[in-house]
Amino acid sequence: MKEAGQALGWNVTIFDGRAEPTNYANGIREAVAAGVDGIIGIATDCDKVGAPLQEAKSKGIAVMGYSAFDCDDPAIESGDPVFSTKVLFNGYESMSDYREEWGRRKAEWIIDATQGSAKVLLVNVPGNNLHGAAIKGFTEQLAECSTCSVVGTVDITVAETTKPVAGQKLEAALLKHADANALVVPNDAAFAAYASSALNSVPRTLEVMGGECFSENLDMIRRGGPQNACVALPQEWQAWAVMDQMNRYFADPAAAPVDQGLGFQLVDDQHNLPDSGQWAPGDVDYKAAYKTVWGAK
Repeated sequence: MKEAGQALGWNVTIFDGRAEPTNYANGIREAVAAGVDGIIGIATDCDKVGAPLQEAKSKGIAVMGYSAFDCDDPAIESGDPVFSTKVLFNGYESMSDYREEWGRRKAEWIIDATQGSAKVLLVNVPGNNLHGAAIKGFTEQLAECSTCSVVGTVDITVAETTKPVAGQKLEAALLKHADANALVVPNDAAFAAYASSALNSVPRTLEVMGGECFSENLDMIRRGGPQNACVALPQEWQAWAVMDQMNRYFADPAAAPVDQGLGFQLVDDQHNLPDSGQWAPGDVDYKAAYKTVWGAK
């Protein structure tokens, strides 16, 4: 986002909310006090920071989210939308639709990898709308396989992910559910935080599905584990798309959001895995396209 902002000629400040809604609210109010023109929250949903965002809007500040749910999204449905504008994904009406479909793709891979006999251990993140939508899509798709099931669910909160308890919970679940032949972890950061160590402590033959396809996780897939697959999200492209939509809003607040073309792609050792480094969305030079739209160099 900062790189895109520089291309637009904007002054971009990054505030680290440290995964705490109270910090998000403080950051938003600091931005309001500083007299900013716009605020973009990363995974800061309306049900967590609706009040400070409304305060910002009342001051004429544009607000929107990156991978964030507005109050009218089906995942929340707590009232009218708060965001000034939003990014539209390729063919999806809401963030819920997009994340649920992402979860469905995970389930399809698990079903195929287990030859239609999936016994899944599922890691859940209570209270997190992004992961909740993905799990909804996953479980709905898995239910299409009559010989597949979720044999166990492990609840690991956002606050627990950086603490020993996360690995301890997963280890205990792996021992308890000896019949599981597949593991679904909510995001790729979880492997470095706790999942890899837990899998090493409880050696098992499992089909392991991760998250967004970070470069270090792709290295695991290349090595043959412990992670075996992911569904790549074009996160840098999404960052530029958010900045593009904010720019469009500044130019014409009444204009409808545009479809930014964002999707996702399955990656395993047989499909779409780059030889080295990070995953990239094919031959799409989105940065050049946005710069052309913006009249930037």
